[in-house]
Amino acid sequence: MKQFSANRQGQSLVAHYVLVGRLAQQIISAGYGGSVYGQAEGLAKVEQLKAVALVAGLLHDIGKVDQEFQ
Repeated sequence: MKQFSANRQGQSLVAHYVLVGRLAQQIISAGYGGSVYGQAEGLAKVEQLKAVALVAGLLHDIGKVDQEFQ
């Protein structure tokens, strides 16, 4: 299986996706922390936002699998 690079430093594209996704989740946790609505409802909303942030992080550079980039 071919290894795709995320950048000129040679970081693996998969590792980059995962790191950015986790960072996005941490930003949501730090920024909202459950205080968005009521405590229980707020925590549920924060978990939903964290899930969306993870997916966004995983997909943010999907175009880098193109051979033109590599």
